Amino acid sequence: MYLLQKGIQYCEVFLVMMSLCFIPVFTFFFQLFDTRLQWSNITLMGVLLLLLFGILSVVLEQRARSVS
Repeated sequence: MYLLQKGIQYCEVFLVMMSLCFIPVFTFFFQLFDTRLQWSNITLMGVLLLLLFGILSVVLEQRARSVS
């Protein structure tokens, strides 16, 4: 929690928001290597949607910065 607070203090808000958005992607990726866990197609679709919307948000933010 301390590192998250320091990251919020020193980084841009958008970068912090995107970092928090990608946490489920990393969690799902690490679950693939754990033989005790089983993943479902619904979970995969949800994680892919989060990733897609996160990437789309980054692209739109970069376009908005380049126009300004």
